[in-house]
Amino acid sequence: WETLLRVWMHDPFDKALDVEGHAARANRYVGAALGPGARGPAASDRAPELAAQSERLPLPTAGVQGERAVGPEKGALCRFHPLSGRPETLHCGGLDEGAAIETINGIVAGLDAAPKKRFLALWRLLPDRVGFPLNALPADTRLPDHTLIDHADIAAGIWGSRAQGDEGGAVLSFALGPVQPFIAAARSLRDFWTGSAILSRMAFAAMRPIIDGLGPTAFVFPALRGNPLMDLWLRERVGLTCVPEPDQRACRSPSLPHRFVALAPWGPDGKTAADYAERCKTAARREWDDLSKAVRERLRALLPHPESACWDKDWSAQGEAFFDIHTTVVPQRPLDDDALARWLGEDDFAKLWPNAAKARGLADAIPADARPPYDGRTAGRWQAQLDLSARIMQAERLIRHVPAPPPRPEGQRVPAKCSLLGSFEQMGPADFAEAGRFWDEAREKWCIKGVRLRRHERFCAIALTKRFAMPAVLEGELGLDRSRFPDTATVAAAHWLRRAGIGWQDERSWNGRWLHDADGALEADGEDRPPPELRKRLSRAKDEYDPPPVYYAVLVMDGDDLGRWLRGEYAPTIAEVMHPKLRNWFKGLDHPAAKAGLKARRPVGPALHAAISGALGHFATRTAPKIVEDHLGTTIYSGGDDLLAVLPARQAVACARELRRAYREGDTSHAPAMGEKATLSAGLAFVYYKEDLRLALQAARNAEAQAKRSGKDALVLRFMRRSGGHDEALLDWSGCEWFDDLTARFADGAGSRWTYRLRAVLPVLSGPDMPDDLIAAEIRRIGDRSKVDDRGEMDDGSKIDDGGPTLGSRIAARWTEYRQARRERAARSGDRCGVDGRLADFVTLCQGAAFVARARDD
Repeated sequence: WETLLRVWMHDPFDKALDVEGHAARANRYVGAALGPGARGPAASDRAPELAAQSERLPLPTAGVQGERAVGPEKGALCRFHPLSGRPETLHCGGLDEGAAIETINGIVAGLDAAPKKRFLALWRLLPDRVGFPLNALPADTRLPDHTLIDHADIAAGIWGSRAQGDEGGAVLSFALGPVQPFIAAARSLRDFWTGSAILSRMAFAAMRPIIDGLGPTAFVFPALRGNPLMDLWLRERVGLTCVPEPDQRACRSPSLPHRFVALAPWGPDGKTAADYAERCKTAARREWDDLSKAVRERLRALLPHPESACWDKDWSAQGEAFFDIHTTVVPQRPLDDDALARWLGEDDFAKLWPNAAKARGLADAIPADARPPYDGRTAGRWQAQLDLSARIMQAERLIRHVPAPPPRPEGQRVPAKCSLLGSFEQMGPADFAEAGRFWDEAREKWCIKGVRLRRHERFCAIALTKRFAMPAVLEGELGLDRSRFPDTATVAAAHWLRRAGIGWQDERSWNGRWLHDADGALEADGEDRPPPELRKRLSRAKDEYDPPPVYYAVLVMDGDDLGRWLRGEYAPTIAEVMHPKLRNWFKGLDHPAAKAGLKARRPVGPALHAAISGALGHFATRTAPKIVEDHLGTTIYSGGDDLLAVLPARQAVACARELRRAYREGDTSHAPAMGEKATLSAGLAFVYYKEDLRLALQAARNAEAQAKRSGKDALVLRFMRRSGGHDEALLDWSGCEWFDDLTARFADGAGSRWTYRLRAVLPVLSGPDMPDDLIAAEIRRIGDRSKVDDRGEMDDGSKIDDGGPTLGSRIAARWTEYRQARRERAARSGDRCGVDGRLADFVTLCQGAAFVARARDD
């Protein structure tokens, strides 16, 4: 751990401010980190060099007079976004070594001399404590597209994978499943959230053997710095109380994906890497076993004399059979260029990774007197090795896991199937009559902090664990308040409740059905009636306002082409991320290899992976949950590149648009983000609050898949009316504003008759030879013929003689904008939806806006 700390601090974070004196400064910073008597970084360690080689491109030396050196100019440095190539000027001021040492001392103050604690504290806190712009300073001022913090993390990760022998490192990949079936098996939003939280916990448990043995810097993906589960582990297991306690919003949002990629030692014949992989799998299964056991014991205590003493005899067997865990380990040392090409069916590295080959060609253009001492022909190898590892994992996961039923003696009766997970048997006796008595008693006795079984629910061990894990275990460990998990009726009416001044979170046993059902209906279903005073307040609110909405939205979002980003297919060109001084120098060589190299895409190195992981981690834990909460929604899962949330219908489109903006731009000007070239596809399903959650989730996922099929970077809205009318339409992100504006007009009382008239003439307007001007003219005519009431107001609430654009003109203008956006999409992505499809979608969106504004049936 001491060496790991030294490697991590081999370059000071402020190196770019004074490159010439950085080595001596690093020694002093390490001395402050380790305490009195500590020497500087180990000069013989090759980890920083290996990390630099993974990232470095062929670049010239600084020159005898430093004519090719790059440093601060007037207190500013140039840097480029690693994914978009967007330039930025860092106004960083001067070097302040005293302040840096004071910051380091402030972090380690009060810690014992154990280097593990000191390393973990500095790794977690130093980037935040030094703040912007110091934590954004580039590792290489000549190629300033990655930070020194990212370089330090990778250097430590590489050292950890090579420190236990001469066999080299390995890429270890882990994937946990089944994800979608486990999350989708839910009858309430609490069930939804619990499934996501359990998977995140299992993934983090699988990470812990690597964190304990190699440190958090071993992970290529995901980023762990700032993750709430990591922070809780640092505070409670390591004893680092200096790490800030994660806020409630972060803890309430499961944010670790079900997969990870890490660097591990290969060891003799791969035994060390295989051992780490096996320990990861064992830790994940043990996490489930511990959680399931805790739930089982709570239920046993609540049911001391069940109808059958062996009601849980298949409990452990079901848990062992359900989860499917895959790991792969790929050695790095033997994977040179030729081996990588052969593994993927080629005889030449350049055929598979042409951009990397062109980048290496820059070395041929550099004159002999300016060539650096390092090998510049390793660019792209990191990318190729991780690409191969990903393909092997993809092949491994093609082997589908089929849960095996527990063995039973021949002729033994089997209980009925679980009412939630039909592939497993329910707990309790096999006899039908005995099972009925058992579940009647269970429904009466099994109540943990208000969480219980509903009528006709008869669950297997997995479903019971999901139902009761939150109140039995997760709530206490994460410090959560169970009242923050609303039901679907409450989500649908969240804005109405705020407007009415009813704080449902303050009610001890809130039930969203109180908004709609009479006391008799509640009692018939075994539900408690609301307190009398609350019933009166609800009645007064219904008299004062419209009835509460009954439709809510399920939002599914997914980052587009993340795999292609990781493979470097969307990376900026080398010229776009090279300092102008060096870029112009290469251009001045007038060498073919220099021209080709500058035009090549930047090969993916550790910094690009660190940038992607960091941006996704920040979005998952800090940005997305806040945006969803600000729009009165609830985050079910936020994994960085994918998100699942539920929202009030009126706020859903605005929330989705804000999430996409933050995904690309960050939540602040200095926050890590994916950049303006990154895109998101999303699906929104507007569903009735009593709709089966599994169907609602599937509808949102189908809508998101339709957005992907339609050229990506779009939002597909699916309106699932209780009457059975289910419509779907694509909305480009640029159209979200007019959709929300139209929704607001309908919510303010504007009529929607014109949308039905427009639907009626759709078959005529969708003719194959119908001119655009004629379609717009007919839309304008229909809008202008809308009913005028006694106050002289049009259907949309505007005055007929106010001198502004008529209703028909506004609708026609929106159609023109929508048509143009769809045409641009078709030209960009091949979406060949004709005028009939585009116009039908536009009409669906107009009617959908009225539906969303009401959030009730006609």
